[in-house]
Amino acid sequence: MTLEIGLSQTTWNLRPATEVEEILQCVKCCLWTAKGTVFNYRDFGIDVTMIDRPINAVQNKFVAECARAIQKFEPRCRLKKISWAKSDALDGQLKPIITIEI
Repeated sequence: MTLEIGLSQTTWNLRPATEVEEILQCVKCCLWTAKGTVFNYRDFGIDVTMIDRPINAVQNKFVAECARAIQKFEPRCRLKKISWAKSDALDGQLKPIITIEI
């Protein structure tokens, strides 16, 4: 099963109804968490030192960080690809669309 994830949702369901919901939520949690901010689990999350860097460099670093984090913290799925939603280049925001396979 292949699913697309946007990272805009910031609410969490503490009792997901299905395993797929649980996996999606775990992936989002991992990708929303800045590496080094979870007490006693400093490697959890993604490296956010890429903020305010050139967009091309950030995209490459983000893809690498997502692949590492998903492989390590959510082995029930695998990263297939990351594409980018259209946004105004002047606003400085990247909007990733993450495709995973369960």
